[in-house]
Amino acid sequence: MIFNHELTRMDTNKILLKQEVFEIVGCALEVLNGLGCGDTKTVDHITDIDRAKMINYLNLTGLRVGLILNFEKPKLEWERIVV
Repeated sequence: MIFNHELTRMDTNKILLKQEVFEIVGCALEVLNGLGCGDTKTVDHITDIDRAKMINYLNLTGLRVGLILNFEKPKLEWERIVV
């Protein structure tokens, strides 16, 4: 399992779906800038419970990469989860 803060330690050529994640986060930033914070379902901060749910979703679907996006604050909070 890899979190976004651990990406700096990895060889960037081995990052799964790097471009897709970059584009999705870019779209999320556009939404945040356009609508402002707190328009969607938000949480105070991303927790271990949110991470565990994402890992379960990935395992159930057979997908390898997931993103958790939180629009609670003016600065987008996001985490990339890899299983």
